[in-house]
Amino acid sequence: IVMNLPKLLRVFLRVTLFLLDTVKDMVLWAILYGKSVNIAHKTLTIQMLIWVFFFLIFFAQAVVGLFIASNYGTILSIPNDIQVWKKASIWLLMLISTPVLPSIVIFKATIYSTNISSIIAHAGNTGDSKASEVLQEVEDLKEKERIHSQLYSYARAIESTLETYPQLNITLSLLVVDYILPVGFHTELGSILMNTFFLISIPYSIILIITSITNLVNNQKRRSLGLKASAVLAMSYFFQLISSMSCSIFIVVVAQINQIYTWQQSAFLLLLVNILVTWCFTFIFTRKIVRDFSEAPIQQQVFHVLVNTNVTIPHRDIKNEQQRKKSFEIFWHMVFRCSVNM
Repeated sequence: IVMNLPKLLRVFLRVTLFLLDTVKDMVLWAILYGKSVNIAHKTLTIQMLIWVFFFLIFFAQAVVGLFIASNYGTILSIPNDIQVWKKASIWLLMLISTPVLPSIVIFKATIYSTNISSIIAHAGNTGDSKASEVLQEVEDLKEKERIHSQLYSYARAIESTLETYPQLNITLSLLVVDYILPVGFHTELGSILMNTFFLISIPYSIILIITSITNLVNNQKRRSLGLKASAVLAMSYFFQLISSMSCSIFIVVVAQINQIYTWQQSAFLLLLVNILVTWCFTFIFTRKIVRDFSEAPIQQQVFHVLVNTNVTIPHRDIKNEQQRKKSFEIFWHMVFRCSVNM
């Protein structure tokens, strides 16, 4: 237990932050909604953004639940000949417990990791185990731990893409709009407690997005990224996020300044079309460029399209780990993103 205490503490911290993130989102929405009620001249843009914020909390959790539930065979040891109604019951139970599913996955990964340490320690102390058997058992547990860690990183990346990033975008847009054209948020949120909450939640969300994407890439590369490579990768994604957020905030600010109903509608549709065009381009472009993409499972294709909504991440096949050049894919996807932002 003492040997594995650092791992257990690290996992406990990750699970706590994961659960607190959902609570933070609900509190932030409640604050923004409560202040918007008292605004006398709130526009269609403000109303839409606040309700989109609320919708994304549950939508992202539902997508994460569906993604993990589709991999129920990885998490649970279930016979192949299980009855259909039992499979349906397992799916339903997993969907109901969506908020804690990623926590269960990472806990299982930690259990496998601690079991590896115990097996190695036991083999070293007793000396009565065959080296080949111990090695095979350790390799099997390492593979299970890798799969569960990868599944957790996928879930975090989905949540960051569908929930954390849009909510950060909406929050910053409303605060920038209020700074340029006061609508009531800043004056209503004058208390030290509320200002502190905003100051903490914004950098926390940025760090959460960047770390989730970096961990995803690191897991896809079998944790081969060092500290320096991870830092450079995180910096690259940070600048990509700033670029995407600046464009979205600019659209919202322009729509808010022009108090015309058609402008409000056009701004909302422009943000929506931007996302849909990015998804379509990512899917078609990757399908044409990457040979393995069309053969990948449908959930892996959808996942790749989702995580490339705001940043550029090359496709990596989970099963086929053969090295391939990704510079062409990365370059032209970034060119497309720059064109869309402009």
